[in-house]
Amino acid sequence: MLLSISSSSRLQIRHRALAAGVFGLIVFAAMVAAGNAWDRSFPSTRFDTPYRDGVPDVNREWYLASEKDVLDYDVFYHGWWGTPQALRRADVLFLGNSRAMYAFRAEYFQPYLDVLGVRGYNMALPSGADAFPLAIIRKYDLHPKVVVVNSDAFFANDLTSFGAWATERSDWESWRLYYEYVASWTARKYLHLLLPPWREYLLDRRYQVMYRSASTGSVRLVVGEDDQRLMTPVSPPPISAADEATADGMVPSQLRNLQVFREEVAARGAAMVLTLVPYGDSMPLVLTRKLSAISGVPFIEEWPVGLEGAAGSHMNARSSKRFLDMLMPRLLAEPAVKVRLLGQPALSRQSSDSWSLRP
Repeated sequence: MLLSISSSSRLQIRHRALAAGVFGLIVFAAMVAAGNAWDRSFPSTRFDTPYRDGVPDVNREWYLASEKDVLDYDVFYHGWWGTPQALRRADVLFLGNSRAMYAFRAEYFQPYLDVLGVRGYNMALPSGADAFPLAIIRKYDLHPKVVVVNSDAFFANDLTSFGAWATERSDWESWRLYYEYVASWTARKYLHLLLPPWREYLLDRRYQVMYRSASTGSVRLVVGEDDQRLMTPVSPPPISAADEATADGMVPSQLRNLQVFREEVAARGAAMVLTLVPYGDSMPLVLTRKLSAISGVPFIEEWPVGLEGAAGSHMNARSSKRFLDMLMPRLLAEPAVKVRLLGQPALSRQSSDSWSLRP
């Protein structure tokens, strides 16, 4: 009798467990269906999470660059994805911070360089300053013809914490770090093909994933691409007394580091040009004007009205095109740039109008 009761109880437990499992699956399926229905009804949920629109696969051209951390430094310093070879082929290097990453997009600068048969590369980095690019130039013995610097307090003689971590890691440690991120990202990407990424949408809207081109350094963003937020309502921005004083205080140290940087690239046969990616703050503009006036390094100043933001104080794609359509013709018309890229002054080719600067 006891055995019979025990067997019956076990059978009931199994039935209840099975029923609970079936109920759980039904609830799970309902949640998935409801979440995907919401996702289709409200496209902003796709736009504001990193698992939806415009996500390229990691491949030979596009590598994972950033995911709540900065992987670009490891990619450049340890030479993953063939970046040393691509950098050595570059005739024009674009350097600077994350605002330069967003502004100097290869799809907009390279057509201008194609006219001259030369290559460009965007080696700007998040929080980027001068020390890390200088280390890369020396490590891979780069010999660009032109170096374009987004002079947003760039000449700080600062490796940045990201650069220090990358240079301190061994190749093995860097490889493991990088591919741990790739594996983690890939697993979540496939998971969220089925499940809406509610956590990121509800709790962490600033979560970013970024890809970069191994051959050009150009950025492709998964989130934060198009805020349509006005960044430059006027041109140029009003200069305050506080901005002027801050710039004056920074000039001596920035100038010393600029001179070191210029001597290094000049020894490698490159001309250096300063520019500034606009984002509404006038202090870097004042600082760059002063550095250019004292050092003699050309400053190409473009400040279009109506530039729009992406992920904070960065440009969206439309604004990048507007900015580069104004900057690139002036860059290529700069005498020192003409000498380096054409091999001789442009005026020796009948006239400076005998070839087009526009693609």
